[in-house]
Amino acid sequence: MRPACAGPKRISMANWILTTFRIVLGRARPRDLQASSVSLLQAAGLYLLVSISEAAQVLHTEHSWIVGLVDLSYTVAATLVCLGLRRRMHRLAQTLIAMLGCGAWLTLPSLAAHAAFGGRGPNGDSLPLPLTVEILLGAVLGWSILTVARILGAAMDVESRTGWTVALTFMLADYLVLLALPAEFTR
Repeated sequence: MRPACAGPKRISMANWILTTFRIVLGRARPRDLQASSVSLLQAAGLYLLVSISEAAQVLHTEHSWIVGLVDLSYTVAATLVCLGLRRRMHRLAQTLIAMLGCGAWLTLPSLAAHAAFGGRGPNGDSLPLPLTVEILLGAVLGWSILTVARILGAAMDVESRTGWTVALTFMLADYLVLLALPAEFTR
């Protein structure tokens, strides 16, 4: 009888997608993800697709791909800086997969809300969402901050208060970067 050979473990897309969903729910940590360049590329592609879709629905711009690329680039660069400052670069792949995968999951409620309730007014401006939807999206934003705090806090080996500070700074800077884009890309 031939002994079983332990070959390389296959990493399925479903595996990291489900693990990032469990991270969003607080039932898993980034270390539960298997670091893989294939998973990282898949997560980056999914994040870019969701980011472009969000920019197209929320901003109604034909340059949504630029907004998506800027958002992806910022997320990767800021994560590199955070881990580099704490000398935790060995956690980069897992952290990026977690950040990008969870970011995609947490953008889905916004996409659904804008698809269901969004639109354009007679002068081309975006119509406001109903108040209850805005409140729910505010709760999703709070959950996003919590998720980013858990991911970056765990990756950087910092206490929870520092994780929250880093997450708030991370997300505020992301907003400011997107706000700094020329008007023709966001209108």
